[in-house]
Amino acid sequence: MSKSDTNTVFARQYNPIQLGIFAAVGYTIVCIVKWLIDRYGGSQKPEFFWLTGAAFLFVFITFTCLYYIGTRENMRYWKQSLIAYSGLLIWIIVGSRIFSGIPIDQAASFRWIYAVLTFSFFIFLGITSVVKYLIGIAEKDDWQEPKTRGKSKK
Repeated sequence: MSKSDTNTVFARQYNPIQLGIFAAVGYTIVCIVKWLIDRYGGSQKPEFFWLTGAAFLFVFITFTCLYYIGTRENMRYWKQSLIAYSGLLIWIIVGSRIFSGIPIDQAASFRWIYAVLTFSFFIFLGITSVVKYLIGIAEKDDWQEPKTRGKSKK
């Protein structure tokens, strides 16, 4: 492996639980800032908190699937990803309920958005798993030029 290969995103090992904690902290900071702005004269749109939660979930899903390609322990990473996603989803639902003051049933169609994001998380992890498997096969395969059959035409 050359020096440039060790500096790529895929060469490092990432922990999805740390990524989930990072997303939860980022979500909380954005919500606190927005809540303070609303409290002191800003616009009163409670759906903002639900939308921000969906955005942080999507970012978490994207980076978790990207970092999965570089992991060495597949099942451990899957387990940690599911734990982190579940924790982040619960944190966002509870936080959005507290900050917005409205339950998810009254927050437009965010229940469906969160359901679609959850389903997408499983689909993306599956697709990434297949891609990682195919990359592994391609790296093991020693490519040789195809052999021609019969006599060559003159």
